[in-house]
Amino acid sequence: GEKGAVGYDFEKGRRYEQKACPAKVLSTVGAGDSFGAAFFCLYKKTGDVAFSLDAAARLSAYVVSCRETVPPGAGEVIRGLRVEAEEKHSGQTGKKG
Repeated sequence: GEKGAVGYDFEKGRRYEQKACPAKVLSTVGAGDSFGAAFFCLYKKTGDVAFSLDAAARLSAYVVSCRETVPPGAGEVIRGLRVEAEEKHSGQTGKKG
């Protein structure tokens, strides 16, 4: 949301704060869903709470800046996040499960 998000890594005992990304809000439909989906998918892939929160915030900012429920170009944005995750975490094992 506009106040950002907080994540907690119980294994490391560490709290993470993520500021909201600036966006011109046209519609909030799907904002939370896109944030949650991006966070959980990327966290499972990378095991990196901070990266996953940041990427989820960026995707959610993109979603709220579009009027459509499924924004145009959403597939490209999501593929870009996957590539970024792979590049940033190549050679690292993500969470299994």
